Amino acid sequence: MNDRRLQLRVRGVVQGVGFRPWVARLAARYRLGGFVANRGGEVVVEVEGSGPSVAEFLGRLTAEAPPPARIDAVDLAELAPRGERDFRVAPSGAGEQALALPPDTAPCSACRAEFADPADRRYRYPFISCTGCGPRWSILTALPYDRSHTSFAAHPLCDACEAEYREPGDRRFHHQATSCPRCGPRVRLVDPAGTILGEGDAAFAAAAEALAAGRILAFKSVGGYQLLVDARDAGAVARLRARKGRPAKPLAVLFPDLAEVERHARLDAGTRDALLDRRRPIVLLPSRASLPDAIAPGLAWLGAMLPPSAVHDCLFAHLRFPLVATSGNRSGEPLCHRDDQALARLGGVADLFLLHDLAVQHPLDDSVVRVIGGQAVVLRAGRGFAPVAIPAERAKPGTVALGGHLKASVAVSAKGQLLLGPHVGDLESGEAEARLIAWADWLVRQGGGQMREVVCDLHPDLGAVVAAARLGLPQARVQHHAAHLGSLLAEWQDATPLLALLWDGAGFGSDGTIWGGECCLWDGRRLVRVGHLHPFPLVGGEAAIREPRRVALALLRVAGAAVPPALESAFAPGERALLERLLEAGSHCIPTTSAGRLFDGVAALLGLCHRNRYEGEAALRLEGAAEEGRVEPLPMPLVEVEGRLLLDWRPLVRALVAGRAAGEPVGRLAAAFHEGLAAAVTAVAERFGDLPVGLSGGVFQNRRLAEAVCRRLGERGRPVLFHRRVPPNDGGLALGQLWWAIKGGDGDVSGNTGTRGRALG
Repeated sequence: MNDRRLQLRVRGVVQGVGFRPWVARLAARYRLGGFVANRGGEVVVEVEGSGPSVAEFLGRLTAEAPPPARIDAVDLAELAPRGERDFRVAPSGAGEQALALPPDTAPCSACRAEFADPADRRYRYPFISCTGCGPRWSILTALPYDRSHTSFAAHPLCDACEAEYREPGDRRFHHQATSCPRCGPRVRLVDPAGTILGEGDAAFAAAAEALAAGRILAFKSVGGYQLLVDARDAGAVARLRARKGRPAKPLAVLFPDLAEVERHARLDAGTRDALLDRRRPIVLLPSRASLPDAIAPGLAWLGAMLPPSAVHDCLFAHLRFPLVATSGNRSGEPLCHRDDQALARLGGVADLFLLHDLAVQHPLDDSVVRVIGGQAVVLRAGRGFAPVAIPAERAKPGTVALGGHLKASVAVSAKGQLLLGPHVGDLESGEAEARLIAWADWLVRQGGGQMREVVCDLHPDLGAVVAAARLGLPQARVQHHAAHLGSLLAEWQDATPLLALLWDGAGFGSDGTIWGGECCLWDGRRLVRVGHLHPFPLVGGEAAIREPRRVALALLRVAGAAVPPALESAFAPGERALLERLLEAGSHCIPTTSAGRLFDGVAALLGLCHRNRYEGEAALRLEGAAEEGRVEPLPMPLVEVEGRLLLDWRPLVRALVAGRAAGEPVGRLAAAFHEGLAAAVTAVAERFGDLPVGLSGGVFQNRRLAEAVCRRLGERGRPVLFHRRVPPNDGGLALGQLWWAIKGGDGDVSGNTGTRGRALG
């Protein structure tokens, strides 16, 4: 007897993840009538039947949704029964809805079994997937998630795939990306002129042979192009670096399986789980130094990943050695994702191109994860991890935030939520800015709105700020470190009072100087700067960011310490004298409180890095040099000046110089430096009662520092808020800016009034 009809509006990750077919099978199990349908960014379910059956259905729906589906909320409404006995998957609809865009994931175990079975019709099929796995966001053109809104619309189903799509009991029932070798996309290998050298499996075989011979392959993944070379071949790696224009920045390594990873890196339970995550990120691992140093010059870590798609699995069916896998672009340019674009831009880089005709709608860099304190922390939110959806009751469509200049990403408001988009990269080109704006516009439109307000940084000259001005929309401005805090509070869904340590390389302060080692109090309404690192000058401004030796010279001058031999040799004759005259006169010197620059200066003092060849090199080398285990911290006392705390690094620098002169090992001094910072953070926390402590900013990507801080605070019973899903670096700034804009509060960072538009944070 049908005596109850219930409507459920389900929000979360519920489109493109096999949720509707699973709901249909669950309804059939309880002999319920009704329908399930995509509506904008949510799923609407109506079920009708006996009261006990409907109640049982509801309980199982919320408790047993299959991964990668994730239910965030279910709104219920009782309806009058209609006597409906059949259950159907209904046509989709649109509207202003919360957005939950489905992520790309690696093939599931069932698809992998088919892929490896010579008797299966999808044996070694590059685009094998089902309702539980495969490409999603990268091939999506619009919401709701239907085949007509994906790149597979260009590939009509054959009879066999159509039968699977219509069969309720099949794993591919209503799977929008269903395809097979008969009806799906095609693969081909071409030379830089576009001449076809092989198709299908033969293309993969020829590509593998070329890689083994030391050639560079431009490889079209499901999220865009990668550049691949044999990771064992130092000469091939050097050629890739020279052609791409990436002389020293670390390169990721793609391994065929977990056993091969363990040959070249050390794993524990946390890093193993991160590698095997269905989204297949790059995971930073301690290296065994068994691959050429040219992959990550001078570093103790290796960025490792497992095959993220069946396209990669097809290549590894013909080779079993690790491959360097880096973004398919020249340095400073956005990721290539169209075939014509790749052939035009990478023709002087790659020897061969492995292409396919599945259009990539949203180019996605690989995500990067680091395990800190046993927890996976996202350092770059790309394929599989973005967009990041954060509930926000007050949010309505139309507000966009453009983040910072480095590690740029966009964040947009939708109905009841904030979304942090994928990593775009540094805004070094007009094309990168255009991609940022295009994603903002697309995401807002999918939420049923249009851009009506833009939020950006206080710095007047950043690429994101210039891009914001071009939009001609009302602006709000958020101070850089307030945005870091906003990203942390948005992720934790927590606005309770806390002490925030906001440490990074540089952020434009509301007093016009460069901040970066900030201690702030958040009372749930306002943000107040209560302390920071003792200031020091950046001689030559941005030149000091590129040259840690300049920072070291400034630190020594402020600390009143002599220049050690390790630093003297870093300067040409007369060069040091010129810089010292500038320091003496205060000419071309910009004051900073940057923790990131302090790391740079200490790395130079220890002889680890005098010039940064890429952002963060000196800090990475300093962390890598630190020996394991606990050591006595170098001194960093707190000094109170005019009601503000200064973390005084000057005794630390003097102790560092003295220790080096006495012959103490660099590794021990590097470890003592990290412990000194952690002890100083703990001392600051003890000045503010039992408040929780929040950590944000790129400096806290440093595992050694973050774990030391958390350990010391944990020993004192202090709760610590740290990032997990949202990058602690500038990749999270856009979300933090958006959080302030939606909150609409009167937060204040040291009298922040902004420069244009209304100021927040």
